[in-house]
Amino acid sequence: MRYTYILLTFCFFGTLFVSCSDLEEEVYSETVVENFYNNSDEIIGAYTRPWAHTQWVLPLTIFKLNELSADAVVTPTKTDGSNYDDGKNIAFHEHKWTSEHQVIDNAWAITWEGVGFINGVLEGIAPVDFEEKKVPISKAEMVAELRCLRAYWHLIACDLWGNVPITTKVSDPAYPTSNTREEVYKFIETELLATIDDLPVKKHAETYGYFTKAGAKTLLAKLYLNSKVYTGTEDYAKCVDMCNQIMTAGNYELDENWQAPFLPTNETSKGVIFAFALDGVTGWSYNVSAFTLPNVLKTKLGLQFDPFNEMYTTEAFYDSYTDSDKRKEQYLVGPQYGDDPNTPLVTLDKHISSITSAGLEEGARNYKYVFGENSQGHIHEADLVVLRYADVILMRAEALMRQNGGAATQEAVDLVNQIRKRAFGDNYEANKYTTSNLTMDELLAERGREFAYEGQRRTDLIRFGKFTDARWAKEVSDEYRTLYPKPQKQYDINPNLGQNTGY
Repeated sequence: MRYTYILLTFCFFGTLFVSCSDLEEEVYSETVVENFYNNSDEIIGAYTRPWAHTQWVLPLTIFKLNELSADAVVTPTKTDGSNYDDGKNIAFHEHKWTSEHQVIDNAWAITWEGVGFINGVLEGIAPVDFEEKKVPISKAEMVAELRCLRAYWHLIACDLWGNVPITTKVSDPAYPTSNTREEVYKFIETELLATIDDLPVKKHAETYGYFTKAGAKTLLAKLYLNSKVYTGTEDYAKCVDMCNQIMTAGNYELDENWQAPFLPTNETSKGVIFAFALDGVTGWSYNVSAFTLPNVLKTKLGLQFDPFNEMYTTEAFYDSYTDSDKRKEQYLVGPQYGDDPNTPLVTLDKHISSITSAGLEEGARNYKYVFGENSQGHIHEADLVVLRYADVILMRAEALMRQNGGAATQEAVDLVNQIRKRAFGDNYEANKYTTSNLTMDELLAERGREFAYEGQRRTDLIRFGKFTDARWAKEVSDEYRTLYPKPQKQYDINPNLGQNTGY
């Protein structure tokens, strides 16, 4: 089936398509673009490389930049000295990172490497006759999907760094100048709108793990919802329209079980609009839960590796869930038992004593992504979710409220209550929203509860004007912290990038 194509990799594409500062190349292989793309297998192999790259790096770098700098997830230094990493983890929480922070540098590098892979494939397939080579996907659809993925990477870059280059050709120019954030915004919008007609309507066995029309429209809705941050101009009406188009098409809906999108069988989820297809064996992507779970639960959970015991949930964020909220089940707190029901393997305390000296058994632990029986090591068996229907619902509600001066309309309330009804079940009536109690602050809190550990929290806090606020183990930070610095290594190579204010 087509979704398995993502598991193929052709490592030489990393050197074939990604530019570097040393332009003197030593040839190690006679395989170059001109004599590749000779048959369907070579074309599919090239096509899947950008997807394999993205599924691998998202949980390792982009996730950390978007969660460790926000209010829900923290990697404190432990009492045994673990996870200190020269203060890099604490720097995220305290908003004290510099342009020399290694994870920020890694994130920049993998972002543009991902764009480079895509540009290389698009250039390589341009002259190829797909019908002659019997490629099992139309050229128009392949190009549209790759352009969507490229727009997704540019959206990540726009969100993290603001003014960044718009890159559509390999090494041309070699040292690009950064475009304004408004220009990048317009590029992303134009690219996504241009792809929709050539994308499939809905995921199925042959398109699962790739962009569909709804996937492109959901990315557009996200872009429009953040328009005020990115450009200074509101595009909320466009956000509402995109969400309406997705919802009225009737191809996606909320799963009855809130956790269905994060189970090993999440390819059957009704609410996953776009995910990277993984099988826990041949694919390669870190399961987010590998970073959160204490290693003493290895046997209980049937894992083949020691979890990393790194990321804790802050106490205030954990306490934002009421006990009747089913989504609170994703956190492990208190005694955790194995085969012996009388002796806990570990007792987890939701309170974190210190960001510089946290106990190994402190902090609520998130277990949203469930490991499956087929998972090898720390690898995802559950597909890595990027876009889902619940976000479409809440984005539409938020855009409606913002159009109404921040006050809830009945339509917005009805939308958010779809999420609440699933979360509270029989206790819904006591926990539903009204036009009186659904405030913007409450909507932000609800987004936090729904999208915990999905890499969205930093962007949400910035949009709601809360990112630089004081919170646990963090003082008020400067407004310039809403953008990350261009990595110093990259700026030294290419001063044309420009540096962000404050760095």
